[in-house]
Amino acid sequence: TVVDFWEKEIGDAGASAIANALKTNTSVQEVVLSRNNVGDAGAAAIADALKTNTSVQKVILRQNNIGDAGATAIADTLKTNTSIQKVTLSRNEISDAGAMAVADALKTNTCLKGVELDQNNIGDA
Repeated sequence: TVVDFWEKEIGDAGASAIANALKTNTSVQEVVLSRNNVGDAGAAAIADALKTNTSVQKVILRQNNIGDAGATAIADTLKTNTSIQKVTLSRNEISDAGAMAVADALKTNTCLKGVELDQNNIGDA
């Protein structure tokens, strides 16, 4: 089952509402929230929900306004989540600090097969 809200302009409030549903949902396997003006608060809400959700395998948050705080929240979830296999955070506002948090999560995560962080603010200044 896929929850696809691609380009619906749901923002942080919409992402938080979806996160609340994910806390108890056991059938959704893919969450697509690309191009929705989701920021750090929305990403943190999704990350919190995924700490207990065991069915979601793909999280697509491409082309939003997620910065280091949101990336770090997702990274913290990846340290313990055992179902997520792919995370897409491309085309956001993530810098070296957020990328390092995600990289750190990879040290303990054993199920993740793909992470996309392209077209962010990562790299030499």
